[in-house]
Amino acid sequence: MTAPLQTVLRTSVPRPKRYDAIDTLAETNETADLAILVRIDSLHGEYRRYAVDALAGCNADSILAAIATDPTVHDSLRRQAARHT
Repeated sequence: MTAPLQTVLRTSVPRPKRYDAIDTLAETNETADLAILVRIDSLHGEYRRYAVDALAGCNADSILAAIATDPTVHDSLRRQAARHT
């Protein structure tokens, strides 16, 4: 588990730093970690949506396609992922 992923998951971290951590994951092309964030039900939706957008910025089409068809992912996130593919 990378440090930026851990930062996003810590509820004690301020919101801007959590967004920065997602940006870091995108900049370093950590698409597997971004996909994990999208699939974590206990993570607030705003971070999960931001992670979907970050995956799109990484051109992670195959991951977005997998999220779009994954029944364990919330419907709104699946639709968002589908729009990016």
